[in-house]
Amino acid sequence: MLATTIGILAALWYTSTQPKIYTSTTQVLVTPTGVDDDAVSAYSRTRTEINLDTEAQLVRSTAVVALAAEMLGTDVGPDELADSVRVSVPPNTEVMSIQFDADSATAAHDGADAFATAYLANRAQAASDQVTARRDSRRAQARVLTVSLQEATASLGTLAPGSAERRACVSPATRTSCRPR
Repeated sequence: MLATTIGILAALWYTSTQPKIYTSTTQVLVTPTGVDDDAVSAYSRTRTEINLDTEAQLVRSTAVVALAAEMLGTDVGPDELADSVRVSVPPNTEVMSIQFDADSATAAHDGADAFATAYLANRAQAASDQVTARRDSRRAQARVLTVSLQEATASLGTLAPGSAERRACVSPATRTSCRPR
């Protein structure tokens, strides 16, 4: 009887001295951004081109942690803040569960929300950067093709109408041989 009483008192003392930890969970549906990805994984757990295991790791990346810290307005270090977040991906889904631990319910809620928002903002920025890079590449290709077209057009003016050289220059198969002399 004495041992049981001591055990109960020890358990009560232990639980009353432990800090309370609150956990909040935010779920994020991860869908394609609309930007074709050149590096589609054949080993993805879902039928989409997004590898959710990689996306889950990105939630704890330096860029996302820094953005979440900024949103939270905290001076907690990035490593400590990253230790407060956990990400899980249920099998065969396109959903990530982002869990954040804190010492109050409000802080846990705000942390989970900040990490979800920071992850989505980081993902949107990456998609925007990819679109910009592709647009710039296409513009450079268009400039090269425009110069080539201008050169071909200029060389047509120097060739006699109906000549074999002019027909070869106009033919799609031999157009590249049509350069000004």
